[in-house]
Amino acid sequence: RMLKGLTLQDGPLDLILTLDPPNPDGTQTAAIKTKDDPKRTRYKANIVFGDIPKGRAVPGPRTAAARWGGPDVATMYRKWLSHGPRFQTLTAITELSPGHVHGLARGTRPDQFVPVGDQRPWDFDPGLIDGLLQMVWIWSRAIQNASTLPLGITAVRRFAGDPLAGPLKAEAYITSPMENSEIVTQLYVYDATGALCYQLEAFRGQSSGALNRLGGGWQGGAPEQEIELETAT
Repeated sequence: RMLKGLTLQDGPLDLILTLDPPNPDGTQTAAIKTKDDPKRTRYKANIVFGDIPKGRAVPGPRTAAARWGGPDVATMYRKWLSHGPRFQTLTAITELSPGHVHGLARGTRPDQFVPVGDQRPWDFDPGLIDGLLQMVWIWSRAIQNASTLPLGITAVRRFAGDPLAGPLKAEAYITSPMENSEIVTQLYVYDATGALCYQLEAFRGQSSGALNRLGGGWQGGAPEQEIELETAT
């Protein structure tokens, strides 16, 4: 859950990460606070520790192909999204309809973000997971002419697929009504062999046309108010 959230204005923030003893259901509660305001929780999650499952989650409902004919991903990063180079993990949008959006993505490694002493891969890839959420932003911009920021998520599940074995296939299925400003989505990403890497259950985001001003808001971006769309089905 995102509670207060974090705002970066004058450089990095010193954070406090806490992990409580196990709960009766076997989860452990983690929380993020800032060092200058240690009483206010910014994010909270219940974590399940265990072996990575080799099975697959139930796949999302397939819909009739709706080929994407709008801007390419490079244009969407420049104009629609606000994510800098490290988080630009989408490589293509292939399908988009009122009920789903499909695309291609790539995984990241820790040394692309921070200097680390070894070459261990992520247990949970923040760049790739954020790329899945970016697909919801793209969907809302294309369908609603609005941008979407996160509210919360029921679960992020890691499976045995290899996020570095790309190209990765990313799928998002919108389960809320098309016109709702609170969007609920099920998301999946599969490696090049078809093995499931991640499942994001019931991601909730809030869309608003007022948030379109965030598009292109990074050093390489080029904000603009509108982009003409030409979609083909």
